[in-house]
Amino acid sequence: MSWKTLRRALPWLVLAGSFAVLCVFEWRNITDLLDSDMASDMIYANLLAKEGSFFSPNWYYSSELRVFANHLSFTPLFLLTQDWRLVRGLGSMLTYALFVLSVYPPLRHTSLKRFYPLVAAAMLLPLSVTYFHYSFVGTFYTHNYILSFWLLGLTLGQSEAAGRARAWRLGLLAALSVVAGLCGLRFMLFSALPLCLAALYLWARAGSAAAPRTRRLAWGSLLSLGAMTAGAAVNLLVLSRLYTFQTFTEVTYTALRPEAPGEFLRNLLILLGFPESGTLFSPALAAAALSLLMLALIAWACWAALRAPGDAAAFAGDKSPADPTSLAGDPSLSEIGDRVLALFFLGAAVMHIGLLSLTSMPRNMYHFLPVSVYALPLAALALIRLPWPKRARAVLAGGMACLLAVTSAVNYRYFSRRDITYELRMALESVQAEGYDCGYATFWRANVLTELSGGEVEMYCLGGPYDGPEAFDTIYPWLQLKSHDTRRPAGKVFVLLSSYDGETSLPVFSHLSPSHVIYESPYLLAYGYESFDDLYDDAGGPD
Repeated sequence: MSWKTLRRALPWLVLAGSFAVLCVFEWRNITDLLDSDMASDMIYANLLAKEGSFFSPNWYYSSELRVFANHLSFTPLFLLTQDWRLVRGLGSMLTYALFVLSVYPPLRHTSLKRFYPLVAAAMLLPLSVTYFHYSFVGTFYTHNYILSFWLLGLTLGQSEAAGRARAWRLGLLAALSVVAGLCGLRFMLFSALPLCLAALYLWARAGSAAAPRTRRLAWGSLLSLGAMTAGAAVNLLVLSRLYTFQTFTEVTYTALRPEAPGEFLRNLLILLGFPESGTLFSPALAAAALSLLMLALIAWACWAALRAPGDAAAFAGDKSPADPTSLAGDPSLSEIGDRVLALFFLGAAVMHIGLLSLTSMPRNMYHFLPVSVYALPLAALALIRLPWPKRARAVLAGGMACLLAVTSAVNYRYFSRRDITYELRMALESVQAEGYDCGYATFWRANVLTELSGGEVEMYCLGGPYDGPEAFDTIYPWLQLKSHDTRRPAGKVFVLLSSYDGETSLPVFSHLSPSHVIYESPYLLAYGYESFDDLYDDAGGPD
């Protein structure tokens, strides 16, 4: 093999290696890292497979209606096998593959096109604990990333097409935007709206001299926003009446929170890998340096995109026109794409800060993940666009690659050493040996037990208040079967409590008799009963 061939193949080998490491990690460690949010996706997918439906009126959803989510990967596999671990593993790997493929459509319209394999490989790595957990361990937001990448790629792509090709792309863009709108308002706020603002900004800066690509980009983004708004209207006015999920219509205006920008910056740094703990001179230094360098590059990219004249090149350097007022010619699609990527990120960040400052919108950092996933490509774009000598940019890129390798190794080691389900697995083995296939637990244990048992143990998630025996008739209306509200367990039933969370000292649980204990560990305590009536009586029910 010649050096030229090897150089061409090397980026793809890096991508294949990054993907393979992630898949092996998933298969070996996923049982140890399960939580109830993750397990709920499996339970829901299994329910859809049994019902043969796309939505289920028999399920309590959470912060959104699951339109484009993990069930798309898991449900078809449940039609083939009831091996829950196999479904989890293969479904996650399928999601990873879709993620890798979806990264290409937006990048092919930017200066990062020839760097796609390396950028995609980097995006599969554990840049931060939060990013990796929500993106690949649990794949909570991965389908949102996929949909966002497709929408951005189609919006950019239609701006260079004409005739039937453009009509076809616009039709697909509109259809996908409706699907995205069905996911709810939050997705629209952090996808179509910032993209539309970015495109309109470019058009406004160009004025009457706007090139055709810029105008088509703006019209395409407006089409996407309109279609997504229509989908969101269906979500709010129709689907919310048929299914139970959070619509965020209860969000209210609040007094100005001046700390919001600092709060946003802190959360963004954490998502980029800045350590929340660790000594100064330790492997955490690599993560701190990398996150700060990425933040600096992102800030420069956004600043450069804002100051670039009209339809001109995205950033400084030899591609910028000598005359800042000149708009001669139609800028290349990569030039437009570069600026759109930066302005989209900036617009979403400003919108997020505004919501944090002026409304009661939930302030969870992971809500910004569908936008912050663009941080690494944007930092890479800034690297190749910096007005520095080529050698200086290469040195900086190599240094950041080394920092990313160290950070990823440390984070992989962190996840590989975690085992948050060991106690639950021991408890499950014990209660199953006693013949129990139905039980009660609070949220962070209930769904996990169901998945660990391969669906053989049905868990009711308690909702509280925990001050009387009626607690066992009050389920948590969040990520579980609605039938648990009206159907009491038949046959033997157990209650699993966490001493770590102080559950055993809560009023209703303090009534449970020690004679019913069937499993005990430093962390967990399980009570067993021959029937629900026996449990109800032991909890203090009327004689």
